[in-house]
Amino acid sequence: MTLGQPCFQALGSARLSTANGWHVYVENPRTLKAANGLYLIGLPTLEWHEDSPELTRMIAPGGTPLLGAKLGNDGLVTLLYGPPDGGKIIELRVAADAAGRIHAIWSRSDSGNLDSGALYYAIHNGKRWSPTQKVPQLPPHRWDAGTSELLVTPEGLAVVLPGAPYTSHANSIYLLLRQKSRWITRSITVQANPAYARLAIVGRNITIAYVTADINSPQEADNNSLFSVFSADFNIGSFSSPQLIHRSGRGASHSPIILTNPRGVLFLVWRQTLETSPPRNEVIVATSNDRGRTWSSRPSITQGSSGLLPAAAFSYDGSLLVTSGSATNDSDVLLWWSGAFGRQRFGGPWMSVTSPTLGGVTKDRLLLSFTTTERIAVPAGEQNMPITNIVRIAPCSHQ
Repeated sequence: MTLGQPCFQALGSARLSTANGWHVYVENPRTLKAANGLYLIGLPTLEWHEDSPELTRMIAPGGTPLLGAKLGNDGLVTLLYGPPDGGKIIELRVAADAAGRIHAIWSRSDSGNLDSGALYYAIHNGKRWSPTQKVPQLPPHRWDAGTSELLVTPEGLAVVLPGAPYTSHANSIYLLLRQKSRWITRSITVQANPAYARLAIVGRNITIAYVTADINSPQEADNNSLFSVFSADFNIGSFSSPQLIHRSGRGASHSPIILTNPRGVLFLVWRQTLETSPPRNEVIVATSNDRGRTWSSRPSITQGSSGLLPAAAFSYDGSLLVTSGSATNDSDVLLWWSGAFGRQRFGGPWMSVTSPTLGGVTKDRLLLSFTTTERIAVPAGEQNMPITNIVRIAPCSHQ
């Protein structure tokens, strides 16, 4: 650690389980601070027990699916079930508002909603779900894994999602705004069909980051490059022309994360696959002080052949913490502090079979989650069963 660099520590890990001894797995969870506690929410969520005849459970006896878990002490959790009238829940997106209510939007379609599949919406107030509503007047869109995002705004909700490929809507990004129980759809035209769309809102300013082909590239490559558009008013303001953040070459930009620190600076974190043989991956961090007009990159983190996607969150002092894979072991998760002129590893390795997530718990603590497996004997033979693990991250002065 160098002089002036923040100091962090991992306070030990715990595996999620229920009070009656069932292990719990939540895939790629979102960490949410709700009115009645801290939740990890993601699909699929399942509980399992090696001595149970059914082995795993993903739904309640009435057919309501598991959506996640409320954290207690030492990894003990209470399971969260979906809305009783929600039907089948596919590709769930969640966010928590200032009052601690959990907002959820999902699809009921297994097809990935590649044209005009319906989306559904409900709110959990800490005790129960509101009646499920159908999101009205949706344009043809994508709602498959990782393509879209839900965010709470000062006036309600914002959802960003790409237009449906192979249609006249392919070169569009749609911004759905929910304000006072009314849905508004804004359309943003971009240069090519986007693969991912992420958004950040500061006041009324909005920035959307997305991955698509660079049609102005001088070479026949750059088909998975990273761009942004921005507007001074997410309700009525016009959007800028696309701003190039990073050309992909013959590699690819994957699963960007966009965050805003307390001073309004934008941070973008993503996994970049390089055009090498064999392919290598690195985690790149870029920042913008002008809402996305211009971007500058910080030192990257090399993770070799590891395909783990990064996670990122801000610490108590506004420092950016980032996860990466390991260049020496594809299954290892590492945790880094990222600064303007360097980065420092301070956590890990933790072995994981899935990409990790990172989220805020309190003003000065973060929660890292990842997945391990346990090999158990079942009548059909031995089987690897997943378990979600959590690690609490705090400043070095905390114990």
